[in-house]
Amino acid sequence: MAHQKGPINRRTWEGELCAFQTSDSTWMDHEGKALLHGPKCKPLEYREIPYAVHASMLATKDDPLAHYLEDTPDAGLNRARKYRSKVGLYLTTGDGVRRHEVMTVGGGDSNIIYSHARDLVPRRRRLVNDAVQQVIQRFLRLLRITYTKQQLARHQEFREKFEPAVEEAIGKRANELFEINGLSTHPEKQGRGYASALVEHVTMLADKYSRGTWLLTNEYTTGFYARLGFATVKSIVLGEHDPTWTEGPVVVCIMLREPEAPASVYKDERSEVLSCDSGIV
Repeated sequence: MAHQKGPINRRTWEGELCAFQTSDSTWMDHEGKALLHGPKCKPLEYREIPYAVHASMLATKDDPLAHYLEDTPDAGLNRARKYRSKVGLYLTTGDGVRRHEVMTVGGGDSNIIYSHARDLVPRRRRLVNDAVQQVIQRFLRLLRITYTKQQLARHQEFREKFEPAVEEAIGKRANELFEINGLSTHPEKQGRGYASALVEHVTMLADKYSRGTWLLTNEYTTGFYARLGFATVKSIVLGEHDPTWTEGPVVVCIMLREPEAPASVYKDERSEVLSCDSGIV
């Protein structure tokens, strides 16, 4: 199967952002406007970020990983978690919109943040993305002063287990894979096929370049992703040796979907290798 090895140009990049439709029933967005012919995926706009963040916070309120990392015995009535989460979502969502890598259904009802395979991204855009990410990560690290001692310990446990797990499961393929960084749907809009349409948008794009897609999720959502072609390639267990954690172990899974499109849909890779210096910012 052909495999694109060079970055893609601006025209191709923008063309990939076209919305597509599924064959589901007609639904309504959060403003009551009809979504004809099923969920329509479109790029999230800056003006839609506040609602998208609100919907995402509601959707992830009971996330098992966040529960383990944040709800420590010494957390008390500390309200910092809510504000940390909101700040983090605003920064990551805003950066995703800047990169044209956030798709939505219903103007923020359901949202997916993803990343193109790094080796497909034009060089100038890649440099800008890296610089912006460094600024965001430095700012988020400043928020660590709001963590309690046990929260810091659990975050450290997660990093120490997650990073080698990704290296083992993904390894040198990391730069060649698409990544789903976040997927959430407003609780009142769940069960309508919105999330499935968004994931399929990303995997169809990855298929176009004969690329796989990977993500991190909890054990309770692996069935959803499995129906969309993903398989668990590595799991990590948190909390099993933490005496302050009184609930069951938290299982976090790395899932991978290999491309499924036939080789005939790909162009000769020599015609796809384009200038690294296309002016995308």
